[in-house]
Amino acid sequence: MTRFEVLEPGFLTSVQDRGRLGHQHLGFTVGGAVDLRSLALANHLVGNRWDAACLEATVRGPLLEFSEPGLVAVVGAEPTVVLNEGAVDPDCAIAVRPGDRLAVPSMAGARAYVAFAGGLEVPLFLGSRSTDLVAGVGGVDGRCLRRGDQLRATPSPSALRNRWRLRPALRPITLHRLHLLCAPGPQLSGFQATARSVLEADLYQVSPDCDRMGIRLRGRPVSYSGQEVLSEGQPAGAIQIPSGGEPIVLLAARQTVGGYPKIGVVGARGLAELGQALPGDLVTFEFASLEELQLDTRRWWARLVDPQACVDPA
Repeated sequence: MTRFEVLEPGFLTSVQDRGRLGHQHLGFTVGGAVDLRSLALANHLVGNRWDAACLEATVRGPLLEFSEPGLVAVVGAEPTVVLNEGAVDPDCAIAVRPGDRLAVPSMAGARAYVAFAGGLEVPLFLGSRSTDLVAGVGGVDGRCLRRGDQLRATPSPSALRNRWRLRPALRPITLHRLHLLCAPGPQLSGFQATARSVLEADLYQVSPDCDRMGIRLRGRPVSYSGQEVLSEGQPAGAIQIPSGGEPIVLLAARQTVGGYPKIGVVGARGLAELGQALPGDLVTFEFASLEELQLDTRRWWARLVDPQACVDPA
């Protein structure tokens, strides 16, 4: 068994997996990792299922002290990883021993994922270990990590012998200018005829008003002239247009229902990239058909869930 204590929690660190699927009708958001790509890659490196529970660290990660041996991996926004005061490479499996301290003091983008061989053992709630910070459920008592928290994972003996690193083409690179592919949204016809071309032509900037729920963008407003929208289910990646006209893109911890008109829906590849965006980063949009977006997602995702396509021996 791998045990560790949180010496410093970082800015905002919580337990996340793929999310709490199938319970939006009860008012529970799907949640889960904002960047599913990095979650999957980190888990592959330590021999887990792609969706095992990890730590999601935001902007500045935690400092952990291990009391038992284990295997960990840190993947995401080009994180700085320090083991016992010495820098080590991210994007590869890292063996830890009793007394070792692992820190993620900085990163180039918004988030990094720390995976542990065996997956973090916290109680399941509605089929997921993810922390829902709004409802206060899942993870560690439904909250972010605090100093003194103790967690554990139970790796197989063979997992501790693995030494993997990500294939170079799959190592995440933090982009500060994103080009997001999106499908038409359910209220597209209610927008003015020029709205789609405005959204595709303008350069939007990520505002400081962003979190796990969504990202508000600053830029040229988009006008909606259609009928009032009744509250309806909210998909990941929905591009909402509130009364001010500036877009909001919904992320993993989005609300379950909402009534803002949606001009488009960003695909899974773009959402993973947007999950690493920082205030000031730039965003452009490109519309595609639903079928084109689904094909792009299937090709992208098929590679990510195949560990043999992701890792090489170190």
